[in-house]
Amino acid sequence: MEAIIVHGPQGSGKTRNAEAIRTALVLNGIVDPWVPGDAVLPGHLHLTNVNPSEDFRPGTAMSLEAAMHKVRARN
Repeated sequence: MEAIIVHGPQGSGKTRNAEAIRTALVLNGIVDPWVPGDAVLPGHLHLTNVNPSEDFRPGTAMSLEAAMHKVRARN
C-alpha cells in the first residue's frame, strides 16, 4: 500500500483533519509530524509543513487543499 504525504503551512488544519483524510484515502495510520529524511511508512498518511521534493511519484504527495478535496468527494 502506498504512503501519502500531505503538506501545508503550520496551523492550516492538517492535524485537525488528519483522521478524515486518512479515512478518505484508505490508509492505516498517521505520522505527524513527518520531515524530509524520515522514513516513509507504507499505508500511512504523513503530515508535514515542508513541501516534499519532486522525488515522490505523482499522487503520493499532495497539498492539504488537494487532500481535503478528496475528503469532500468521498462524503
